[in-house]
Amino acid sequence: MNRNRLLIGIGLGALAMTILATRKTEDSIRQQVINAALAEQAAPDPVKYWNDVLVNPSSKPTSWCGALALYAIHRAGLGLDIHWVIGKGFLYNLHQLPPGEDPKPGDVAYFDKYQHQALVKSVNDDGTVTVINGNAEGGAITVTSPARSKIAAFYSLQPLLAKVL
Repeated sequence: MNRNRLLIGIGLGALAMTILATRKTEDSIRQQVINAALAEQAAPDPVKYWNDVLVNPSSKPTSWCGALALYAIHRAGLGLDIHWVIGKGFLYNLHQLPPGEDPKPGDVAYFDKYQHQALVKSVNDDGTVTVINGNAEGGAITVTSPARSKIAAFYSLQPLLAKVL
């Protein structure tokens, strides 16, 4: 009888560990955003990104940095009801971080030059921010580390995360 209780206890413990291991956390969802963008490096497909993020994808803009960012956010199961609005983008759906507040992985970096948008991969001790850029030179997806001072604003995924956690 004690052996049966022990086996049941072990089984329940294993089940609890499995549930905890598969439970989504903020960090794991943010990593999913990063992983989704990085997975596109081998074969960037702007048409696929625009088809995902536009309500009416019949007219696709030529620049697609923001489309990649929103596509990766969607792949992580966030903001599935958010679409790109021509002339407006999608950042108005996120929370702009106050100046000086550190972004987290998966947040969006906004650059004034070309109204470029990139996903934050990490904030570095040397004053740079590693970002994943879509629509880089030659239509590539690149990972770069510009000085934080080159980034005009950061937009947080927090409002989207709050809906799923």
